[in-house]
Parts: sequence; C-alpha cells; structure tokens
Amino acid sequence: MMARTAAEGQLAREITGGDGDAPSPQSTCCDLDFGAIGLLASEGGWFMDQKNYGSRGVFLLVLGLLSGCASANSPFESDASLEMVVLNRTPNAATVFAWWVGGARIRLGEIGGNSNTTFKTPIRDAEVWMSLDVLSNRQVGRPTPPRTFIPVTGGDRIEWEIRRTNPIDVFYRRLPPQ
Repeated sequence: MMARTAAEGQLAREITGGDGDAPSPQSTCCDLDFGAIGLLASEGGWFMDQKNYGSRGVFLLVLGLLSGCASANSPFESDASLEMVVLNRTPNAATVFAWWVGGARIRLGEIGGNSNTTFKTPIRDAEVWMSLDVLSNRQVGRPTPPRTFIPVTGGDRIEWEIRRTNPIDVFYRRLPPQ
C-alpha cells in the first residue's frame, strides 16, 4: 500500500469508517462512494501514474457503467398496472400467465371452467400476451414463447376470451378505462 498524507488518511478513515484500509461493517457492496475515487485520483496514486493509461481507461469505463446502471430506472418500474379480464368459455380449468415481450412469464393465478376472473398485474415491459397451462392437458417441457404481443401502457384493460383449450384458441380486445 502506498503511503498517504495525513489529509488522505483522514479522508480514508471518514469514507471507510475505520482505519482507512477496510470497509466498515455498515457498508454494502452496492454503495458507491465517490470520496474513495478521489483518493485514487490524488497525486501519487496509481490512478494518476503516467504508465497506467490502459488501467485508467478500464477503470473509468467500469466506473461509468456502474454509475449509469445504478442510476438508470427502467421505464416499466412504476406504479402502472394492467388489468386482465379473463373469460373462460371452456369446461377446463387453467393457470393464467402474463408473458412479457422481454421474456418474463409471470403467473397470475387460476381460472375455473366456464368462469370469469380479473387479474391486476404491474406492467413489466412494453408488450404482453396471455399464456395458459390447461390443468387437464399439462404441457411437458418448456412453454413456447408467443409470436405476437400487444402493446400496453399503465391503466390499460384487456379482455381475454378462452374459446378452446385443445388446441388453445384465445381472443382478446381492449376494454375502455374504468
């Protein structure tokens, strides 16, 4: 370890909450302390050494990616929700899933034969499709992703009508907002 000036040592103790060499027990792996970066960039530190151009570039790239990823919010991380009204016109019970265009398949619940159920789910992506596991006709292996998705925004209401379960025949339509 390089020798530190008194000011650097004090700053290191304030940042790490200890002797300046080890993180405090209160720190977490996801907290990024920009004061520690100041230590790396201080005169005489390895970061400012003229021989470490490559290391400096990699360090800045990683730092930029980490800070960008930590602060970026997904446009779908909100209180926006989607209402899915499911009308089962068959005698077969089924498990209902919301399959998002980004790949997530989220179980919403079950619906009995010849019944109607409303599911409310947070919006996780820009487009969705409803998928089913028919309880009397369990699928072996991984389900096949849908070929078509429908765009959704917060507050949308979509009605899905299960017309047949073997083969699966589903019709959908948008409902007016409530």
